[in-house]
Amino acid sequence: MLTYQKRGTGKSTGNCDTATIQELAKDVKNAKSFLRSHENGFDNIGTLGVSAGGWTMVKAEELTNFDFMISIVGPSTSV
Repeated sequence: MLTYQKRGTGKSTGNCDTATIQELAKDVKNAKSFLRSHENGFDNIGTLGVSAGGWTMVKAEELTNFDFMISIVGPSTSV
């Protein structure tokens, strides 16, 4: 499992107020790439999005394919 904080939150660099959903989705895609190339060899990689993370993971699915997606209080309208 890999968890991260979105840009500009916690100890993460960047600015969450100016980050676009496309930039946040690219961060999710990059996290998947990190796991895919990890020495432990993860086979099934999915994402769990809470609140705005539900929007972000759906947008990230446009950039890469996840084996599963779990949305908690996710988007109720089109991204």
